[in-house]
Amino acid sequence: MATQIGLNMLLKVDTDGAGTYATVAGARALSVNFNKEMVDVTSQDDPLRWRQLIGDAGVKTLSITARGVFKDASSDAYARQYFFGDNVTRDWQIIIPSFYSFTGDFVVSNLKYDGEHNGEVQYEYTIESAGTITESAL
Repeated sequence: MATQIGLNMLLKVDTDGAGTYATVAGARALSVNFNKEMVDVTSQDDPLRWRQLIGDAGVKTLSITARGVFKDASSDAYARQYFFGDNVTRDWQIIIPSFYSFTGDFVVSNLKYDGEHNGEVQYEYTIESAGTITESAL
């Protein structure tokens, strides 16, 4: 696979619940973190005291953090709405260029705005998977 431009990595939110996706406005950096919780079944009587794990028993999660310049675009409004709503889930999609797209229900778990007196307002928010994630090759 050839080297990719980070600008082509996109985070999109389903704006109407019917599969109409809008790209998150003002994003400068996206971070994608897959995690699979391991189930440790090590006990005192295990030979040589090496950790023992159960394969495929852990919980899989996907966390995505977006950071950028606050533009008060419609995608910003959706992030606020989903954060301040009561456990509002919505389909989000992350596109990793020339690799895969990952789509599924997410909850906005962190929402942050900051700014210096002589600079732009910036945002950062994190979305956490809240169901099965589907992957599609690009």
